[in-house]
Amino acid sequence: MPGEFNPAAAEQDANQIFQRNSAWLAPGDHVYNTDLGDHEGAFQQWVHKNKIPFDVSAPVSDYDMRGFWLALQTGDPVAHSAVNKNDGRVHFPDRWKTPYHKSFSAESQWADPSKAPNWNEKDQLVMPDGSVVYDEKAAAMSRMLQQHQSNMQRMQAIKQTPAINLAPKQPSNQIISGKSLQKASPDLAGSKGLY
Repeated sequence: MPGEFNPAAAEQDANQIFQRNSAWLAPGDHVYNTDLGDHEGAFQQWVHKNKIPFDVSAPVSDYDMRGFWLALQTGDPVAHSAVNKNDGRVHFPDRWKTPYHKSFSAESQWADPSKAPNWNEKDQLVMPDGSVVYDEKAAAMSRMLQQHQSNMQRMQAIKQTPAINLAPKQPSNQIISGKSLQKASPDLAGSKGLY
């Protein structure tokens, strides 16, 4: 069924994305999930309360939301969110995108800015040689098209559902005579206020 989550496919996608993005990593060892220690509970409450689209139990993530949250708590001016004009979803700064993110850029704290792609004015990630590695507008349009197709399939399925016969057993335009009304409801037979 379209839109169902497939963990094996998601892991394969994440590994392919990481493989591509690993060429753009800054040298050194990296940890992509900030350890919050005793503040983990407060972070999880913030995620739940604010309906942040983040799986707190995921061992690998495309975004270090814990790092973002910690920066937000300490007043880092880069730690803000905004609605993306291309897809209407809340987006967070690239600084905390891990190399598992499809739009990993030179703005990530883990990227080598001399190798990683940068955003251009067309909302595309462009390599130093000018090649486009990710087009945010095209990706948003593709998601919208997929959603539209899924909605159309649902509508077709609804139209093809067999109808239930809800018609009354007796025709509703049957004329009821006074005698049959008296048999059916003696209390109403003599009433002048029938509608």
